Amino acid sequence: MQLTHGYKQYETDYTHEEYAGGMQIQRKLVDDDLYGIIKKKPKALATALARTQEKNAANIFNNAFSTATFTGGDDLSLCNDSHTVTSSSTTYDNKGTLSLSAENIETVKQAMMNFVDDRGNVIVIEPDTILIPPELYEAGYEIVKTPEGLNSAEGNANVHYGRYKLVVWHYLTDTNNWFFLDSGLMKQSLNWFNKAAPEFAMEKNFDTIDHSTVVYKENYMLETPKASDANKEKNTEDIMDNQQERPSLDWIAGFIDGEGNLSLYKHNQQKVYVPRLIITNTHKDTVLLISTTLKEYGIGNYIRTTKKRSPKHKTRYDICVVGMKRMNKLLNLITHKLFLKRKQAEIIRDFINYRLLVGKGKHYDEKEASYREALTKEINSGRNPQRLHVFPS
Repeated sequence: MQLTHGYKQYETDYTHEEYAGGMQIQRKLVDDDLYGIIKKKPKALATALARTQEKNAANIFNNAFSTATFTGGDDLSLCNDSHTVTSSSTTYDNKGTLSLSAENIETVKQAMMNFVDDRGNVIVIEPDTILIPPELYEAGYEIVKTPEGLNSAEGNANVHYGRYKLVVWHYLTDTNNWFFLDSGLMKQSLNWFNKAAPEFAMEKNFDTIDHSTVVYKENYMLETPKASDANKEKNTEDIMDNQQERPSLDWIAGFIDGEGNLSLYKHNQQKVYVPRLIITNTHKDTVLLISTTLKEYGIGNYIRTTKKRSPKHKTRYDICVVGMKRMNKLLNLITHKLFLKRKQAEIIRDFINYRLLVGKGKHYDEKEASYREALTKEINSGRNPQRLHVFPS
């Protein structure tokens, strides 16, 4: 039997970053807060925390071509034309300069599928995600949503139609940079750790009778194209501690697949469609845990209670996530983790991205109304007996 030995890979250190903020409010302002203005101030701290997390996560891609902020184990930027391996002098290039187009997507895909490992063997890479800033949404949408006739008068089939997930991230700062990703491999090498969940506290100063609200957060993140096994072992304890503190997004995704209801419901007064997720369960502690976990990820929600109609029934609890921004944030975090309802989530996310791109103040015209109706029909066409899709009209 021929035995092989492993090469020692690069080591990458993860450094925690600590964030804390607070505000001081006079007691008389709390007592005279007739319109709830002061009560909203602590909530603004949570909003600032969520935005900080988004900015930090996006920094990996915003600085993908520079070594000033983040470097991998080979001391190079995330996107570089001279990445190295430890076992040989071979280098590889994952840096591109092509603009976003159907032809260039195919060119980049072929280049990615020719990547090799440290032994010279071809790596099985299947890019499945296109990450773009809002400015490239129209171009990206046309590429992945046009069935045929894309840039062609002959009406040829579009090989990219429905093949890739289009992710629009509003925290990407370069209007031209786009990223072609293998989401499975990205999860292995691009890490985000929360050492501690966000903590909120309020205390009173009895000398001045003031209220102080504080939010505390400690986290760290670094991209590591080739993290060593030794480094992974070094961080195992921190990772396990974090998993015990808060359920994972995979756990939430399981409830959405099994108990969730994704929909675009019609708001009769405003005559608009609103994206919504409802997770239904009869176990109160489970519902509270799901709701709290979503809020820790910065996703606002509320719990609706339906009391039992008879001794044979149980009280039902609905966790509701409603609105463009909340659903956009949720779906960007959870869509790739869904199994049964991934397609529904992708369609609703496309709708949200389009609405956010058009702008809040624009009136809905007939063309846009027909687009939403087509979206509803497309989702309902995939209905199964488990009521995966509900779009009340």
